[in-house]
Amino acid sequence: MNTLVLDISDVLHQVANAEDQCIDRLKGSLEKRNGIKQVRLDTEEPGPELCIYFDEDIISASQIKHIATQTAGKLDDTFGHLWIRMRAVRDQNHRQAVTTLLNNFKGVMNVWVIPTGWIFLEFNRYITQEAVLLELIEKMDLVV
Repeated sequence: MNTLVLDISDVLHQVANAEDQCIDRLKGSLEKRNGIKQVRLDTEEPGPELCIYFDEDIISASQIKHIATQTAGKLDDTFGHLWIRMRAVRDQNHRQAVTTLLNNFKGVMNVWVIPTGWIFLEFNRYITQEAVLLELIEKMDLVV
């Protein structure tokens, strides 16, 4: 069995960390391919990498790289990512309230409210737009 290692930042250009759902989407798509035995995420330094184990008699490394790049491009086109500086989170209840409110907004796929004053949003570009989300957050009076 052969191994191909792809740096996440080389294929998924908008992904900021290893917990991003687009990594799982890419892994799932690759694992369905004939000849690919396993796709594992390595989160060790210098950064997240996909380790793809495959049978070279069925699929080549260049084919996998091409498929991964195409799939990642479609994911980048579909899913947007925003990091927004916000006022500091007062407490756990405030954090949960902001998370719940944003998660319920149409097109928002994932929300992280970080206690130090950041909001991370993953959204579906076919359902909502970055400008709409920024306007919503501004109306909520969360932005610094």
